[in-house]
Amino acid sequence: MRAQVHPLPPAAPTLGSQASGSRSSGAAACGEADSAPRARRDDDGAGRADPPDVAAPARATSGRPHVVLDTNVVLDWLLFERPSLGALGAAIVAGRVGWTVSAVLRAEFALVVERGIRGWPAEPYPLLAAWDRWASVREAAPHGIRPGRLRCTDASDQKFIDLAVATGARALLTRDRAVLKVARRAREHGVAIVTPERWTLETLGAAP
Repeated sequence: MRAQVHPLPPAAPTLGSQASGSRSSGAAACGEADSAPRARRDDDGAGRADPPDVAAPARATSGRPHVVLDTNVVLDWLLFERPSLGALGAAIVAGRVGWTVSAVLRAEFALVVERGIRGWPAEPYPLLAAWDRWASVREAAPHGIRPGRLRCTDASDQKFIDLAVATGARALLTRDRAVLKVARRAREHGVAIVTPERWTLETLGAAP
């Protein structure tokens, strides 16, 4: 997926500022340092990231909703600090909402932030550290899902749909038109494909 977001004027320090501060507090991206938060595997195959103050991402035990965020939504949250994502980001950080990711999704995010976004200086280190701290790693391993059932017209976005369906995520949050076109069929699998602002309002009861 290409990062097609439009930078906004800097907002009041929020989650991006927390991510930037993670360097001084010892948080680091995977492989950066021995103290770096690393995704680890649970017995059921799911992973969860340090620190332990964030609830484990198993829906069966916590009952909290799990969501998949596409790359542009993550950038809007962690890099651009878009105000409309403040409530969602706060819920993820507090452990009230689980953020489901895969190794493939992290690789795409890392590629985008390491390459840089024109006109918007960004240091990859704190952004990747924030990802590793708050994301719950679950690899897509479909069981009983017919390949291509929910096919996206943009092949680069297929991974988000596959992960959401395969892991039983409550929602896939995106503004991508090609992905949103799959929303009606995705509901048959129990996955809502909606914009992050709409999901925040309807599920968290917070106006973006």
